[in-house]
Amino acid sequence: MAGALPDSTGPGFPTTATGFTPVPLKRFAFPSVVVASSDDPYCSLPFAQNCVNAWGSRWIEVGALGHINADSGLGDWEEGGGWLMSLAEPARSS
Repeated sequence: MAGALPDSTGPGFPTTATGFTPVPLKRFAFPSVVVASSDDPYCSLPFAQNCVNAWGSRWIEVGALGHINADSGLGDWEEGGGWLMSLAEPARSS
């Protein structure tokens, strides 16, 4: 699953949006990555970083791209697709 991380308690979160709470804050049993935008009106970087720490996720900050979703204008975002596909790769030993 891919989509923008929502902070349903944040000041910019739409009051009409439902089903986004509570955000689970337990460590995932699978690899995960959080790609965060510095100017996402629905999720602050501190909230996203808190989720990363709780989940054990890989953190990627992409700068000012707004809310990363189908309406963001990123189109066929090859870099994002690459990060998603990296989750399916077997762990590499060093």
